[in-house]
Amino acid sequence: MTGYSTDAHKEIFSISIFENLERHEFEGHMLLVPIEYDKILKSKYGDYMKLPPKESRKTRHNLDEFSIRN
Repeated sequence: MTGYSTDAHKEIFSISIFENLERHEFEGHMLLVPIEYDKILKSKYGDYMKLPPKESRKTRHNLDEFSIRN
């Protein structure tokens, strides 16, 4: 799995974190997500369940390319 981002230092995880998956519903779709999704999200976004103050809200999506290869 590879991804290119200007925020790459927050996106380096051992491949083993993606080996154990579970199904979760998201916007009407059942998706396979890593069992340790909370660890991944906290590393990337901090307290991702709490909205920042309105004046601080901005997109953090700066991914230029994402690909999965076998």
